Amino acid sequence: MVGRPRSTATTLAEARAAWGSRVIIWGGVPSAILEAPYTDAAFEACMAELFRVITPGHVFILGVADNVMPGAKVDRLRRIARMVEEYGRYPIRVGK
Repeated sequence: MVGRPRSTATTLAEARAAWGSRVIIWGGVPSAILEAPYTDAAFEACMAELFRVITPGHVFILGVADNVMPGAKVDRLRRIARMVEEYGRYPIRVGK
């Protein structure tokens, strides 16, 4: 994904592929995408990819991977809450 922040060399998709259901992953939302340098389009694309990767949703706890920094856009946190309401029922079905 273009403009996707990377704080580690391993992507969420790679971790899910390697660990499968053996390890619970907590996080997934890079704190950097909540801030102004990332466009709304980049934020939406990152979140759509996150929901696609975590489908069907087992062994995953959604959260901000680091801290929500003071410069975070509160509207984006609200958008994540709406996405959870829309997609957050198990099993996750993205694009319903």
